[in-house]
Amino acid sequence: MNKLLLCIAFILLSYLNLYAQKVYKFELAPVKVKISNSLYNSLTVLNYPHDTTSMGSIYEGIMDTYKKVVAATPISAQFKTLFNSAIDSTAANGKLLLQITRLLFAERQNQLTDDAFFNLRANLYSQIGGHYQMIATIDTLVVKRSLNPGKETLKLGNEIMTDFIIKNLSVKSLGRAYTYTYTYYDILNISEVEKRDIALYRTAEYTDGLYLTYRAFSKQMPDRQIIVDSTDDVNTGRISTIEGDGVTKKVKAENVYAIVFRGHPYVVSEGIYYPLKKVNNDFFFVGKARLSILPGSELAADIAGSSASGFLFNLPTATYQMEIDYKNGIFLRLKKIDDVKAKPAEKKDN
Repeated sequence: MNKLLLCIAFILLSYLNLYAQKVYKFELAPVKVKISNSLYNSLTVLNYPHDTTSMGSIYEGIMDTYKKVVAATPISAQFKTLFNSAIDSTAANGKLLLQITRLLFAERQNQLTDDAFFNLRANLYSQIGGHYQMIATIDTLVVKRSLNPGKETLKLGNEIMTDFIIKNLSVKSLGRAYTYTYTYYDILNISEVEKRDIALYRTAEYTDGLYLTYRAFSKQMPDRQIIVDSTDDVNTGRISTIEGDGVTKKVKAENVYAIVFRGHPYVVSEGIYYPLKKVNNDFFFVGKARLSILPGSELAADIAGSSASGFLFNLPTATYQMEIDYKNGIFLRLKKIDDVKAKPAEKKDN
């Protein structure tokens, strides 16, 4: 009996150790060579919403062990440590504010190789009294393909984040009289401030037509005029464009980003037109998308999907609640929705 209990305990312990190993603790490396004459001697980091949760996922090792990437210590603290390791006593009295809005690692397994991804979106501001100026911004998506690209991508992400701080230590603010300044409230609501410059988010009346890209859709400048042979559902009627010579041409949904018909906007996912709903100045829809091939976040799946090869299209679809990323138009999956199956008709007694 004691041997059996010891055996069970050993198995449980082995399982727990295996589970505990399925985490990669990310940590920014300190700068080895200090930068002289930095214009700034302090860095404040806004609280990053995913500071203590997942930063995505990678595969590691010969057996392709899935590992969740988490911060070894809060990312905000890591950036402060990085900053302090980079400056010396010659630094001036300037103040920096770092705002991270996206920081994510992801990896997709293919048949012969893997694709690893790193996505960083951040803004860097200099403080002038009670106001701020944006001195640098970064919105980058890096893709690495190899037999084991995860570790390489983690290292590259480290280098990109370090370089973003280091190269801007000597970038001087032009002063309030020369460029746009933000209040702290503006920075906390930076997405709404940036949407003021996007026609799609400024208007409540949308321009009819066909949009091949998000860029055209965001500017509300259609690439073609359209004719829809349906008054009820754009998916049941024929959609045609009006070419320059007046000849109509049937639209292939897979080549389209969005359409606007009778003032109502629709986006295309998996060859189907889905109506957009605007809520609190963001656009949402419920529609089909390919199932995630990553055991991490749905955002990771969308990043992978945006650079996917034909391999992705062999995957089945599922229904998601999705949001449009206002910067680049990627569909961000918010929630998987179970498809409702029709119930069999109940038999009636004669």
